[in-house]
Amino acid sequence: MGSNVVYTLHASPADYPGEYVVQRHLYGAFGVRVASPPHCVAATLAEARASIPPGLARIPRSPDDPPSAIESYLDEE
Repeated sequence: MGSNVVYTLHASPADYPGEYVVQRHLYGAFGVRVASPPHCVAATLAEARASIPPGLARIPRSPDDPPSAIESYLDEE
């Protein structure tokens, strides 16, 4: 059973006010999530998006996402 990697782009989250943060999450078997330190902390949206690996599928923001979430990107490992 494979795992999924999700990169979520946040605008001004509580722990990084005024910054754009890309958070990498690894979802393993049975939906278990492993969080990691921020993948990128950037001053601009363009810089944050540039840090996301190419070729991933963009996922629009969901109503269930945290308020700071802009969008997510999905990859399967």
